This record gives sequence, structure tokens and C-alpha cells, in this order.
Amino acid sequence: MQWNLLPRISINSPAEGVPDLKYRPSIAIIDDDALVRDGIQRLATSLDYSAKAFSSTDEFLASDSAADVGCVISDVQMAGSDAQQLRKRLFAIGCKAPIVFMTALLNQQLEMQLMHAGAICVLAKPFNQSQLSLHIASAFALHKAEMGDDCGCPNRGSGQHDEWCEGKTRWT
Repeated sequence: MQWNLLPRISINSPAEGVPDLKYRPSIAIIDDDALVRDGIQRLATSLDYSAKAFSSTDEFLASDSAADVGCVISDVQMAGSDAQQLRKRLFAIGCKAPIVFMTALLNQQLEMQLMHAGAICVLAKPFNQSQLSLHIASAFALHKAEMGDDCGCPNRGSGQHDEWCEGKTRWT
């Protein structure tokens, strides 16, 4: 699978009077296919996101970054993984990140099960990068709304907090 990279879009322009602190939203990519993982990771990087790739749900959940991601993109059919239990397992470690599921074997029943299990969307493989880019942006907007004032912003408590954190979910 070949991915065409989108033009680089910067989300790191500081508001006037605010120190230029580097913010990079974090995405976890879970897929047992290395080509898919690499392609999505390149797309995420081209959009100025920080992305870490994992070959299984268990590998992701055992990582240090599992509790701090702003978006999870996960394949459904992987050996040893139960995609429908992913949301529950994420909540157990304190991760409330929205999940974008992807599958080559999409049908209406599976889509409904995954949406019920906490997915914000289910993409049928192959999908185009524009679709995924829009769902990533939606995931971060949803995550920011859910995080509220707990975004980790260095300007929390200041008058610049809302303006500076608009569209951002986690400061690193």
C-alpha cells in the first residue's frame, strides 16, 4: 500500500505573547501489517502529529505512552487482539482517547458493534488519507472537549488558556 503525503500543515504557531512551546498531539497506530502502520505514521507526521506504531493491542497497552495518547487508530482483525474490548481496556488504564477503527472486512453488523464499543468511526480498507485526516482531527476535537481544563497547557489559569489551547488536546 502506498501513501501520498499531504502538504505539511503547522499547528504550532504560537499566539501573540505566548512562548513558543512545541505541542505535538500523539496518535497510537495499532495494526499487525507493517506497511499500514508505516503509511499511517508517515501521514500523521506529515500533519504534524506525533505517532507511535504498535503491532498489537497488547504491545500498545504495555507501552509507557498508552495512557497519554489523544487518538487511537486500530485495525480490527489482528491475532490475539479483541478490538471490541479495546475501549474498556483503555479506560482501565485511564486513557479516554477516541478510537478510529479500520478493517478490510466491514459489514453493517460489525460497524454497529464497533461503534457501540466506543469507536468514533470505522473505516473500510482501503481508505484515502483525506478520510483518515478528517477523522483524526475529529478525534482530537472530541478528546479536547472531554479533557476540558485538564489539557496540560502551560497557560492554564491565564486569560490566554482558551485561545492558546483551541484545537489542542495535550501539551508535551
